[in-house]
Amino acid sequence: LGAASPPCWVTEVPAAPESAAPFSLYPNPTSGKFRVQYMLEPGQEGWIAVSDLQGREVLRKQLHPMLSGFMLDLSNQPNGIYLYRFIVNGTTRYSGKIELEQ
Repeated sequence: LGAASPPCWVTEVPAAPESAAPFSLYPNPTSGKFRVQYMLEPGQEGWIAVSDLQGREVLRKQLHPMLSGFMLDLSNQPNGIYLYRFIVNGTTRYSGKIELEQ
């Protein structure tokens, strides 16, 4: 670390993350097209579902276990906030909102 007065000692090193996040969605906000990144374990069945704020599902897509990402397009929907769910084996693992600004 070089010369220091008083001496500088490393007392703690943060742990590195074990792996990449198993689900991400970007850019957010979006103009309509966005990328979904995910990780599924062998034998898992995954879906992404997107709903408007009234709970109407506007998009549902099955996630292929041999892929890790793809592009989705909401440009046919009106501007606003949408809710997404990343579903694995029938259970919501991640959820959040995505803002559509065209």
